[in-house]
Amino acid sequence: MAVKKKRSAKETAKKGVKRGSAGESSQVVNVKSLESWIWDAACSIRGAKDAPKYKDFILPLIFTKRLCDVFDDEINRIAEEIGS
Repeated sequence: MAVKKKRSAKETAKKGVKRGSAGESSQVVNVKSLESWIWDAACSIRGAKDAPKYKDFILPLIFTKRLCDVFDDEINRIAEEIGS
């Protein structure tokens, strides 16, 4: 019995994925078309928004990420100083 090796999502996306059943013609989905399809789906879900309104969501996330990174760095520095 042969064992099939599972491909990672990146390997599958790079090589392309054949879709379709025996009655349908096979379609090859590459990374660019998949990204385009996902982007179009996201745009249709979120609706039309002005780009400046995204800063209200993105800037707090960036600030929180930076705060967490600085906290982790300080904890590691203090742990090295104390020697634990």
